[in-house]
Amino acid sequence: GCGCGSGAAAASPPLRCDSRVRELNARATLLLGVPSLPGSRGRARRSSARGSWMRFGAVGDRAAVCFLLSALHAPGEMARLAAEARRHRDMLFLPVAESHMLFRQKTRYSNFSSRGRGMPTFKQYAFFQHAAAHLPDVPFVGKVDDDTAVNLPQLLPLLQHAACLPHALVGAINWAASVPAAHRSGVRGDRCGFGWSRDAALSNFGRSWGVPRTKGFIAACDDIGAVPTFPYATGAGYVFSAKLLAWVASSPEVRGWVAEARGPGREALQWQKYEDTSTGYWLTYAPFRVEYVNVGRWVHDFRCDPLGAHKAAGGGLYRPASPASLLVHNLKNGGFNAAFEQMQGAAYDHRRCMHDPLTDRV
Repeated sequence: GCGCGSGAAAASPPLRCDSRVRELNARATLLLGVPSLPGSRGRARRSSARGSWMRFGAVGDRAAVCFLLSALHAPGEMARLAAEARRHRDMLFLPVAESHMLFRQKTRYSNFSSRGRGMPTFKQYAFFQHAAAHLPDVPFVGKVDDDTAVNLPQLLPLLQHAACLPHALVGAINWAASVPAAHRSGVRGDRCGFGWSRDAALSNFGRSWGVPRTKGFIAACDDIGAVPTFPYATGAGYVFSAKLLAWVASSPEVRGWVAEARGPGREALQWQKYEDTSTGYWLTYAPFRVEYVNVGRWVHDFRCDPLGAHKAAGGGLYRPASPASLLVHNLKNGGFNAAFEQMQGAAYDHRRCMHDPLTDRV
């Protein structure tokens, strides 16, 4: 690492998402945006995060966390969300529609049998713009999924060592190609040719799988209009340096891409998949060298296992957490408390791991 950063001094009162802009700019090292939704499942994930990894001492000291929600929900829902926001001071309401508000038609890739996943693509970009406009002095701004736990005692020192990289993207770096206008699937920015490395992705770029014109056939990327492979950070969580975020938020190419995705053709080519690959695609337009800091070894999905201690010490994608974990993903239905305890070095307890449901304490 560069070893040239310095953290903000501890101060009070604690930093919150709704703290004054000058306080956040002066004291925060990291701002994290966590896309969230109304309803019982979104509320339970927020509650579970507050009761686990958001209890790390860095939250309120050098880090601020904002749950990202649309400000365009129905009045009754907005009243409930506003009450929760007043209580916890960790929610940011953005004046942009959720994906499910914009996309009404069923997806082509499901053969028009179901609507899409509703990923928070537009809301997430609005957060990037908000942070760049109002908090330009915060050295690092990141996005993490609402089913991800963040090991801040490990992440913040790592970011300090990356502080002298002006255009850094920190995350689990994979490679893929993108189809900007995938009319076959009806997806804007469809993904193909995935690889864990550049060479693997390039090898897959020209390959097809299966028999043409039969179910399950996957065409080669270069037969369906894909751009060449590029690196991207997986959507469990990634962090921008301030200068890189400023470019993403202001680039005419990126802003135009997002505006087109929201425009009249939004139903024919829906942007509600692969937000992580889309971000990587945008960075290929950067007029400078992007520094990709690959921490993939320490970003993984959460899974309990009878051999938990052994698995946690390994490098598999699916494993319990450990003190070395940076981002622990796939806590959709629970595991926040177990992961939090494991990140602090607690001995693995399989029963505890298996019986850790989401909580819903507003």
